Amino acid sequence: QQSAGVISRFFFHSAYPTLKLGSQRPLKEDDLPELGKLESPRHNRLKIEKVWAEEVKSGRMNLGRALLADFITSTWKAQLLAFINFLARIGQAYALGLLMEEFGRY
Repeated sequence: QQSAGVISRFFFHSAYPTLKLGSQRPLKEDDLPELGKLESPRHNRLKIEKVWAEEVKSGRMNLGRALLADFITSTWKAQLLAFINFLARIGQAYALGLLMEEFGRY
């Protein structure tokens, strides 16, 4: 940890005690922190079963398509922001090119 950078320390601060314990001895199930409700296997199983039931009800019966559709509908806001970021980066590069052309005239 002493040679780790500031960013590494920030991101691994909560995991460091577990990592240190794991370097001293094999970890047991009791050594690991509890998962949050949304990360629990039970929650994920119920979610997949719900998605599958809706897919069967629609008559398509394609688990891959159902999971992809659920992923897209549950992350559309993040996807929209990523697309806006993409467009902004292209616009920024274009504007920089115009600025460089303008400075090149002098």
